[in-house]
Amino acid sequence: MSTTLSVKKRELIGSNACKHLRKNGQTPGVVYGEKKDVVPVSFDSDDLIPFLKKATPVISIDIEGEEANIIIKDVQFDPLGDDIVHADFHRVSMDKKITVPVSLDFVGTPKSLSSGGKLSIQRREINVTGLPGDIPERVSVNIEALAIGQQIRAKDLNISENLTLELAPGALVLKVQGRLKGMEENQEEEAK
Repeated sequence: MSTTLSVKKRELIGSNACKHLRKNGQTPGVVYGEKKDVVPVSFDSDDLIPFLKKATPVISIDIEGEEANIIIKDVQFDPLGDDIVHADFHRVSMDKKITVPVSLDFVGTPKSLSSGGKLSIQRREINVTGLPGDIPERVSVNIEALAIGQQIRAKDLNISENLTLELAPGALVLKVQGRLKGMEENQEEEAK
């Protein structure tokens, strides 16, 4: 897989021009930010898919020989299928802090689930602020040792010192709940 997304500048804009691009196998998009002009672009959507799956916040883009670092700000899909119909790319400077969402990767299965616990995930991603080169693809959270009644809060996450977590330290990320007594009694009665 290439580490750079190649796009072409497009002269024609508007819905008719975008429809024509799509008929010819291209996807319209725009590149903006960093106090530079908005650049309408087109690209092959198959080239964008690997970057969406990788979840890397910052990627390189080649606009007909001009390199830039971007984050994928928005991707619009056809409501009747999986086709990408438009994408917005936001330029970033590698020496200016940005705030972006980062996925949480829950590692393991709490042993307490086998004894009646239920995992309740409150957040699957968090917002962090930092230099683009310091932002990870994901933050791993080991949950294997969690017992019933235990929880993980934002302050418990292992975040680099170079990043600022944009979430209150006491904000709940996940918890392991036990069964409610009323539910246990009902299940016992049903078993009889």
